Amino acid sequence: MLDWLRLSSFHNIYLNYMIMIWNKYWKLTVLKQWEKWKQYLLCLCDCWNKKEIRKDHLKWWKTKTCTKCRTNPNKLHIQEWDTFNRLTILKEVTIKWKMRTFKCKCICWNISYVWIWDLRNWNIKSCWCYNLEKITKHWYCTRAKRERIYVIWEDMKQRCYNSNNTSYKYYWKRWIKVLWKKFEDFRDDMEKSYLEHCKWKWEKNTTIDRIDVNWNYCKENCRWADYIIQSNNKR
Repeated sequence: MLDWLRLSSFHNIYLNYMIMIWNKYWKLTVLKQWEKWKQYLLCLCDCWNKKEIRKDHLKWWKTKTCTKCRTNPNKLHIQEWDTFNRLTILKEVTIKWKMRTFKCKCICWNISYVWIWDLRNWNIKSCWCYNLEKITKHWYCTRAKRERIYVIWEDMKQRCYNSNNTSYKYYWKRWIKVLWKKFEDFRDDMEKSYLEHCKWKWEKNTTIDRIDVNWNYCKENCRWADYIIQSNNKR
């Protein structure tokens, strides 16, 4: 019996500590602790409806919305110029199939018609421009990783920042860094000269070389060279 009381008291302390005012749980925002019942909290739903909810139900995600959101989505309070991710509501149009629809404008200035259920559940985030960006980014990353210039970029970072690399002591311990923060910056600065050197000395015989061996990897200090020139340029 004493063990059970200790566990229950610890559980209440844990809930009081973790659940704080203005924390948001799914669609519910905690406003205050309900004074009549200490195990209940007064929460505000995204539909601006207030509801008393148990602490444990809120903590373990048993209750995600108020009863009005679950029963009738057509009664949700949505105004013009409300934003949902990339969509901005312009006006409400006629109801189709007993479901409210809204005319929305995306950040790319395209117009789309969205159901209220898709808006409130965040099923639709844009007019397909967000999905198109994800697809193009994934395609670019997979394509870039197959190219040799990306392999050179990765080897350059491994030598300077990976302590398990065998050449780490010759680079980072001599305070040599890579001043390009992104691969896109490195590609914009060095790709043109890389392609020219590949035509002259072939791709497999093209390596990146620092003009001053005691200085960092940067545009002013890097060039493309074959293995003979690189082996002669040492300390």
